[in-house]
Amino acid sequence: MNAWGGGRGVARTGANHPEPSSSAEFAQTYFTLPAAGGGSLRGEFYAGHEINADSVRTLVVAPSTANPARLLRAGANPNHLATDMLGWYVLAVQNFGERFQAAVRYDVYDPNVDLDHDQFERWSFGVNAFYDGFTRLTLSYDAIRTDAEWQNGDYTAQPRGLRTAIYLLLIAGSAPLQMQKNLPTRAQAEKYLDDYVQSRMATTDANAFLYQVDASRNYNPSLGLEKITAPVMYINSADDFINPPELGIAEREIAKVKRGRFVMLPISDETRGHGTHTRARVWKQYLEELLQLSAR
Repeated sequence: MNAWGGGRGVARTGANHPEPSSSAEFAQTYFTLPAAGGGSLRGEFYAGHEINADSVRTLVVAPSTANPARLLRAGANPNHLATDMLGWYVLAVQNFGERFQAAVRYDVYDPNVDLDHDQFERWSFGVNAFYDGFTRLTLSYDAIRTDAEWQNGDYTAQPRGLRTAIYLLLIAGSAPLQMQKNLPTRAQAEKYLDDYVQSRMATTDANAFLYQVDASRNYNPSLGLEKITAPVMYINSADDFINPPELGIAEREIAKVKRGRFVMLPISDETRGHGTHTRARVWKQYLEELLQLSAR
């Protein structure tokens, strides 16, 4: 169970009044169907008090030189500046072997609980095909190679496809729970995105990025696992987008290692998606265990 909350403010009569919003992940489980493969079932409930932009434009007087404060129009009710919203969804994902995945999702969203007949309901269906274990990185790779400005690597300026690759890299390394907590508003999220892209564009070369991705694109670590005799500790976090736990690959492959153990870290305030591998506080106890085993 994960829960988080945030706040945003709007000037009403010259002061900030925070409008809290909150969300809670109320269920997540993984399962395996013998005839198909691993799957997951997840649900989330969210509720909050959201500022209504149309109401702000209608009820709040725009600031001016004579009146720099944002004031309510005469007779306006400040409670009408925001509405109570409510929503939830359920998502089911089922793998079929190692390369195919089907998903179904049901969403319900009510933007204003005080009004009738404004609730939205939606069914979504999807099918994913995984070409290899690094499909998401392969998308970044293709984003550059299929860009005409890349010129087969002989470009004089960074191709625009590099920006697309960086977008995908950000998605692959993201940790949704932490992003929601640290960037609760649209403005914060957009600033983070702009800063991230500008920083990576200033230090990333398209060809160098391709070399880095291509170095492991066709690497298959599953070959020869049964030959390993040393203790092996395989650790992953449940919010890792690059190594999604619902595929069940780690559990299956670690069984081939004679002295191997797989540890799935649940999503928490300490995990950072794929970046959890650099947060030693999360997994150091397992490293200590591995070192003790190796010393025997």
